[in-house]
Amino acid sequence: MSTTHPKTAHYVPAPPTKADLDYADLPIIDFAKIDTYEGRKALSEQARDAMSNQGFFYVVNHGYTVELTERIFDIADVPFSQVSEEEKRVYVAKMKENGSYQGYQKHIDGGVRDQLEHYNINRDITKREHPKPLHPFLPEIAEFARYNHEKVLHPILRLLALGLELPEDTWVKKHRYSAVGETYVRFMKYHELESYPRTEEEEIKSKNVWLKGHTDFGSITILYSQPVAALQILTKEGSWKWVKHIENALIINAGDALEFLSGGFYRATIHRVVQPPPDQQQYTRLGVFYFCMTDDDVPLEPQLESPVLQHVGVTRTFNGAKAPKMMEWRRARTAAYGQSELKPADKGVEEEVLHGVVDKMPGLVAPPAPHYVSAPPTQEKLDYAELPIIDLAKAKTPEERLALSVQVRDAMSNQGFFYVLNHGYTPEQTERVFDIADIPFTQVSDAEKRSFVAKMEEDGSFQGYKLRRYWSFDGGVRDQIEHYNVNKDITKREHPEALRAFLPEISTFARHNHEDVLHTLLRLLALGLELPEDTLVKRHGFDAVGESYDFGIMTILYSQPVAALQILTKEGDWKWVKHIENALVINAGDALEFVSGGYYHATIHRVVQPPPDHQGRTRLGVFYFCMADEDMSLAPLLESPVLQRAGITKAFENEKIPTMSEWRKARTIAFGRSGTKATEKGVKEQEIINGVAAKFFD
Repeated sequence: MSTTHPKTAHYVPAPPTKADLDYADLPIIDFAKIDTYEGRKALSEQARDAMSNQGFFYVVNHGYTVELTERIFDIADVPFSQVSEEEKRVYVAKMKENGSYQGYQKHIDGGVRDQLEHYNINRDITKREHPKPLHPFLPEIAEFARYNHEKVLHPILRLLALGLELPEDTWVKKHRYSAVGETYVRFMKYHELESYPRTEEEEIKSKNVWLKGHTDFGSITILYSQPVAALQILTKEGSWKWVKHIENALIINAGDALEFLSGGFYRATIHRVVQPPPDQQQYTRLGVFYFCMTDDDVPLEPQLESPVLQHVGVTRTFNGAKAPKMMEWRRARTAAYGQSELKPADKGVEEEVLHGVVDKMPGLVAPPAPHYVSAPPTQEKLDYAELPIIDLAKAKTPEERLALSVQVRDAMSNQGFFYVLNHGYTPEQTERVFDIADIPFTQVSDAEKRSFVAKMEEDGSFQGYKLRRYWSFDGGVRDQIEHYNVNKDITKREHPEALRAFLPEISTFARHNHEDVLHTLLRLLALGLELPEDTLVKRHGFDAVGESYDFGIMTILYSQPVAALQILTKEGDWKWVKHIENALVINAGDALEFVSGGYYHATIHRVVQPPPDHQGRTRLGVFYFCMADEDMSLAPLLESPVLQRAGITKAFENEKIPTMSEWRKARTIAFGRSGTKATEKGVKEQEIINGVAAKFFD
């Protein structure tokens, strides 16, 4: 049974250039030899040398015929030549909002609009809607994506793994076709100068560069060779070389992710697109790509088990910080590229800093943050609370966690607060976070702050600014606090311009707190209730839908020196919380008290005026507020042997037990705004939420 493909206009490519250009000498990998293990082993040496030196190579005999390649170029022209400008605007990619290129894209270089259009399609073509003229061709695009993934990408990954003396499926398993990820087909069109001329001033501004030098942020890029000369690569010697067209060949290059996974052994080479030679300037340049990334949840850590890397050493790391996952890296690079202010570094090179890594490219860097100078510790004699200290250096093995869980259980059931040491962030990293934390307050104008105010009453979320004097307390007194709150998924909303360059670092900070601090403490708390240690971890997924605030499961506060935080003891006394350098202050929230049936204690705390020697200082706070997944019921963990012995204090009637989402929305909307009223002795005010009295103490 024959398949009839829908007709479309034939795209006629330009003839090859006659210009005498300085071409790069790139190796050619012949896939005709790839069907046997012996053939792959021999080819792996070629691929290893090519990717560690040039970072680029050609592939021939890849299985896509000349006719199939012609057909995909015909389809590639459809989103540009058969879709109206009005319809294109409907399908523009939301790069800043969600860190994804899916859809149409344009960007600016040096204030000059580029000559190119993209249309990007996830390998799962159903992930979003597409322009109507493209609909008949979607099945062919899906076949093209699967072919590139399984017949081109996977064989290349096998060769590159063998080149590092790793099992050949090492990276294939991290690039699954059906996994969640952003690997995509790109159709790209550079318009000819006759139809879209640039002024002489624009060409001078852009230095005849049509797409500035950059590295790709994925693992592998597959480009179908086409005749218009414009692609150049930057050699190790610092010179630009042209990439020559080879009929029906593929041009393969490494991206950031592969460089990270290989510890710098495989090279993400900088490349750019420039104005074509004179005999091709009247032609369009149509590009067909398959941009490959690991699965979204793969950490971009070097494969340290490689004998080759053990021999040569690892050079491409994240400066001691935790490596981001593919999703974090791609979102950061997508949101930044072509939008950031560019700043020079080395000669002819500009940089952007993402997740602590400098990405050098000629022709992207987040500005350094002003250093926040914290106050010296107070000299006043204050009545400090005696809080336990939990050392996470002793939480590495199941046996160590079991022993430590007794300390955590006692701390959380008695004081409801404790310190954590050796949490994985160095003093230098903590300093950097405080520098960043000051930016929303000192580097953003009041007018811009108002544009990013949190819609607390409308949608029960603190994300954005809580400006000064929003909350009203006893006697109509307004508060003096400013907050800026960022969801752990930094793409959930827009942020002030001054903060955008630091979003990748904030994202890394959030993941560190969630996975290295919160999850560890949840394991200890579960063990303290004689439950399986992953009981609570499973209900606090980093990628799950959720929000954050003090009425959640737990609050992580980075200790700072201005004395102001006090806790209410069981005896009814207010005690100060002492500053410990580079410690974390941990406390339980409402949700933990609910799910532990009252066993773990959500202790009342407040912030008061600092002692006299601190009153001339600002008090800058850095928190990670932790909540359970939105759909988790806040019902007690009745299966706990500890709770069965100790008894359970139910906060809700069975039919009224809220989910995390319901509780946080109710508390967010009500806090500091609802009509509260005095009740029993010692309780200044209370409000009733979901049938529970939320109490406020003077």
